[in-house]
Amino acid sequence: MRNRRFFIIMLCIGIICALSLTACGEKQEAAKTEAEIQAEPAAQIEPIEAAPDETAPAEPASADAAPVFKETPYKNEYSDAGVSIAPYGLQFVFNTQTMDGEAFDSKEEFAKNRLTVFTVWSTTCPACIKMMPTWEELSKDYAGTGVEFVGLCLDATVSGGTTADLAKDIVVESGVTYSQILINDALLQQIMQEVMYLPTTFFLDNQGSVIVSPAIGAMDKQVWVDFIETLVSQIA
Repeated sequence: MRNRRFFIIMLCIGIICALSLTACGEKQEAAKTEAEIQAEPAAQIEPIEAAPDETAPAEPASADAAPVFKETPYKNEYSDAGVSIAPYGLQFVFNTQTMDGEAFDSKEEFAKNRLTVFTVWSTTCPACIKMMPTWEELSKDYAGTGVEFVGLCLDATVSGGTTADLAKDIVVESGVTYSQILINDALLQQIMQEVMYLPTTFFLDNQGSVIVSPAIGAMDKQVWVDFIETLVSQIA
């Protein structure tokens, strides 16, 4: 009986020891696993790209594919119905300088011509740059007739800088030889309320007064010719 009791006691002690060792091993394994996890580098999470905003305007595939400039309404109007000179209520009077560094007095320069075609453009306007060879051809066609072309680059200032240099490069590459002037604060104040789209072309008499609504956008060469001829025929 004593031996049986002793055996049961020893068996219980053995079971308790076994359970203790198992629990200890599990704790060590858990601690080891936690340590290993902490030692592992954090997983690299790839950023999720936001879905494009369907309300935002899409970028054009190319500069020529989807210009952001207003389509000209003048092609059919000028070709079919003609146009008449009418007071527009705007006169340009300013002093600035050309891209060649020469002084430009608007009163003096405009007084030389019956009609001045005053084209406003910028270095970021593909339609403007595309029109420049046509304007150059027209300036040569009308040379000596009292019709003069003058270009104004809105983002090329008299203070110079990289944009002014870019404008000069565009002029050279386009083969333009008619006068190109730079903008200053005084000229900007006169023109900023009048130009909403590019290119915008003003038609001035010898006083620098705008004689008809400005032409907005690009037009075929023949449309320009028809329009200029119509204006010149009405100028006294």
